[in-house]
Amino acid sequence: MNIDGTRFWAGVDMVEGGCWLWKGRRYKDGYGEFRSRTGKSIAAHRASWMLASGEIPTGMVICHHCDNPPCVNPAHLFVGTQQENERDKHAKGRAPSTAGASNGNARLTAEQVHKLRRMCASVSDTELGGKFGISRTQVRDIRRGRSWSQLPWETARLPPRARGRPKSVRTDGLMRCGKCRAEKPVSDFAPSVAQKGSGWCRACYSAWSKARPKRS
Repeated sequence: MNIDGTRFWAGVDMVEGGCWLWKGRRYKDGYGEFRSRTGKSIAAHRASWMLASGEIPTGMVICHHCDNPPCVNPAHLFVGTQQENERDKHAKGRAPSTAGASNGNARLTAEQVHKLRRMCASVSDTELGGKFGISRTQVRDIRRGRSWSQLPWETARLPPRARGRPKSVRTDGLMRCGKCRAEKPVSDFAPSVAQKGSGWCRACYSAWSKARPKRS
């Protein structure tokens, strides 16, 4: 791109020893915008680099030492990769936070997430999803720490649930038998059934086992 240096530098407010601020149009992120006579647009800090140092190497970006987007002082610019630019932004705290409630798409607040975590030991993911207005998958991701991981847990983190149907063990230590549908103490179930959280009680299983035909 052919850049008219005279036109470009006329749009710069030069301060000795400091940032040279672009006085023209700016993009939404604060970087200056320079338009050539043909109407082509280029970021002002990139145009400054090209006027001072030549073409920008393919695949490289122009970064700021001063961390000031409208600055076009060549002494404040350096060339780097996109990955280096991202690391530089994070190191300087300029990268926008998309975690938790800072994410514009977040459906819950931190207080609601704490409440959900307290409930997930005794309430199924489906029920929690309906209560908090999110999907079962989103509940599972919160419970497993895949989302809202930056929010400290109020209590010790819950162990992963066993695979299979949601647990039916309640905080009062009872389970509902999948056969007779009666609520019974967890001790009335086999350890493997109690760990899974669903199944038949010992009495129902024993009765079924005795009643089934014997193999010859």
